[in-house]
Amino acid sequence: MLHLIAATPNPAPAVVAAPAAPWWGVPVVAGFFLIVGAVLGFYFNRLRDKREADREKYQRWDQNVLNHTSRVILLSERFIIEAHEHELSVKTMGAVGVAQMQAGQPVSPPPVPVPTLARFMGTYEEITSELTSLRLVATSSIRQEAQDVNDEVWQLMMTRGSGDIYKREMTVRGSVRSLEAAVRDHFGIG
Repeated sequence: MLHLIAATPNPAPAVVAAPAAPWWGVPVVAGFFLIVGAVLGFYFNRLRDKREADREKYQRWDQNVLNHTSRVILLSERFIIEAHEHELSVKTMGAVGVAQMQAGQPVSPPPVPVPTLARFMGTYEEITSELTSLRLVATSSIRQEAQDVNDEVWQLMMTRGSGDIYKREMTVRGSVRSLEAAVRDHFGIG
């Protein structure tokens, strides 16, 4: 019998019971994960809200840029037409004055084309107002193009003579196209 006992492998070591976890361990670990989850949730919600607010802000500013640029383009076209109308009105009034003088009629003071001048100046003021607003909300490249449009519109307003007005019209249209290209570039439109 002794022989049999020696032939059997060593009996399994006795299982030693691990000390039991303290009763407060599970609630502490659960509480820790609850607090970490709340902090991370708060952080990521704030981050998402900030991104949404930034997106809305940029959309609002972009809408302002689009509105002001569209208005500048339309007003520039109207301004060019009114420049030609005013020049034609000045020529017509001048011809009438010369005809009156040649007929021996007094011409004092010479007739002034007030309605066309008032429209012309009103449109100029609208363009400069829109350009000022655009420069306040736009990027630096758009601001530079807006300033160029402003300079060209001023030069057109000071130009007299049909031939010179046609030449200046081309430079105004060119600067407006450059402004439009800068805005398209800002929006990523090809």
